[in-house]
Amino acid sequence: MAERIIAVMLGWLAALPVAAQTGSALLLEPWQAWEQDEAQVTPWAELEGMALFQADADLDDTDEDLGLTIYESRGRFRPDPLQAKNLSFGYDLLHLDLD
Repeated sequence: MAERIIAVMLGWLAALPVAAQTGSALLLEPWQAWEQDEAQVTPWAELEGMALFQADADLDDTDEDLGLTIYESRGRFRPDPLQAKNLSFGYDLLHLDLD
């Protein structure tokens, strides 16, 4: 029974519409290497993110409040960091929440 529930949930998730596109900078930008203990290290992942949380603000002439949450993240991964030119996976996420 549990296998059937998992299969139904996976089918439902696979059927959800998805729209995604990354810019060329995420995938074509050169990977930065650095030196550590006199050896050159090449990363397999690069991640960066930013978050902003604003508490409720009073709106003029109303009894309503407004809150704002922004989360932005981008990153890229590669399976084999030793290869100069290889497959890379990237993502770029922006989440805005007005409450």
